[in-house]
Amino acid sequence: MKLSLHIFLTLVFFTTSMQCQLPRTASSPYALVEAFPGIPNFVRPVDLQTPRDGSGRIFVVEQRGRIWILQKNGGNFTRTLFMNIENRVDDSGDEMGLLGLAFHPQFSTNKYFFVNYTAGSPRRTVVARFQVSANDSSIADTTSENILLQINQPYSNHNGGCIAFGPDNNLYIGMGDGGSGGDPQGNGQNRQVLLGKMLRINIDSAA
Repeated sequence: MKLSLHIFLTLVFFTTSMQCQLPRTASSPYALVEAFPGIPNFVRPVDLQTPRDGSGRIFVVEQRGRIWILQKNGGNFTRTLFMNIENRVDDSGDEMGLLGLAFHPQFSTNKYFFVNYTAGSPRRTVVARFQVSANDSSIADTTSENILLQINQPYSNHNGGCIAFGPDNNLYIGMGDGGSGGDPQGNGQNRQVLLGKMLRINIDSAA
């Protein structure tokens, strides 16, 4: 449910309806305006994050396996491709794909970031750490992947996907129950499996 809500809100944020601007009226003091004018529409955006490194950059995750950087330049925004791992991501199911992004609390110095994506053959959730290119801070080094966790997915839905650092600097991973309808395998109530759980990793110890 949390993932569905997150995707819904993100889609609303980037939907083409943002091309419209609603005038303010006496009964409605709010107006809908385009947040990033001049930027092409995104394809199935599912997450939006900032590294909080003082750069003002905004990172947008597309489900197919791409991450874009939005950077304000004067009064306008520019869009550049930060990472493309479409060749590793399986987004053949509506709830599969590149689903989450989180920046290490010390990203400004160690340049680490983490992603959650669905891979195929076998179908599984992958949580991995990457690093920014040593030569260009606007490009991810896709050869730096360090896989931290892999969890087999029995179905193509209910993958979960949200990852975030907590105030304790641990990485939290929201895992769906594995799919189908009504959790037929009972994963949510089974303490012996990682599906249907909120997981926590001490990322610096694991590194």
